[in-house]
Amino acid sequence: MIAQWTLRNEGMCKNIIDKAKAKKAKRVVVGVGASHRKWMEEILAKNPEVKIINYNDLY
Repeated sequence: MIAQWTLRNEGMCKNIIDKAKAKKAKRVVVGVGASHRKWMEEILAKNPEVKIINYNDLY
């Protein structure tokens, strides 16, 4: 089950990056369920083009 969960999160991260690049986006806001957040942050953090800023850290 963890393998499928990991593949799902990796796919979601790939989609986010692909769509952002296609739109030449400078900033992207991503909202996901709490169960996805930690996994997706770890995956996205591996990409040097991605800077993660948590909503709670904005203020």
